Amino acid sequence: MKYAWRILLLTIGLCIVQQSHAQPEGLVTPYDVIATGIGIGKAITQSIKDKKKRHAIEDGRSEIMIDGIKIIRLRVPEKRITSKAKVHVLALQKLLDEYYQLYINRQHINIPRYNGDLTILRNLDKDWPSEYYETEMMAYKEYEYMLWKKQAVLRDSIGFWLPGVLMY
Repeated sequence: MKYAWRILLLTIGLCIVQQSHAQPEGLVTPYDVIATGIGIGKAITQSIKDKKKRHAIEDGRSEIMIDGIKIIRLRVPEKRITSKAKVHVLALQKLLDEYYQLYINRQHINIPRYNGDLTILRNLDKDWPSEYYETEMMAYKEYEYMLWKKQAVLRDSIGFWLPGVLMY
C-alpha cells in the first residue's frame, strides 16, 4: 500500500513540475483551443435558445380585462415552450384558461391559496416570466372576493339566502 501512495505522489509531483515548466508564456496549447471552441459553441447555442424563448413569449402575450382590470395574459403554444418547466407552464396555462371561462360565465372560481405549479416554475426556470401568471391569478382572486362580497351584501339586505338570485 505504501508503494502505491509513493507512485501516486510522485506522479502528481511530476505533473505539476511539467505544467509549470513545459509551456512558455503566451503559447496556446491544443487543449486551450478546444476549450475555447466548446465555450463559444455553448454560448452561441444558449443565445439561440434565449432568442427563441424571447420571441415565443413576445408572441404569446395579449391583453384582457378581468373585472375592470387590464391584464397582460401569457399563453405560449406547447411547441414553442423552451423551458425546463414546460409541464408546469402548460398546467398553469390550462388552469388559468379554465378560470377565464368561469369568469366569462360569471361563476365562482375556487382558487387555492397555494399553487404548486407556479412555485415549481419559479424554481426550475428563473428566466420564464411567471409574473404574468401570478398577476392573472391575483385578478381572478380579486374577482372572486368581489363576487362573495356582493353576495354577502345582497344576502344581508334580503335577510335570507337565495342561491339562484345571488349572481349578478
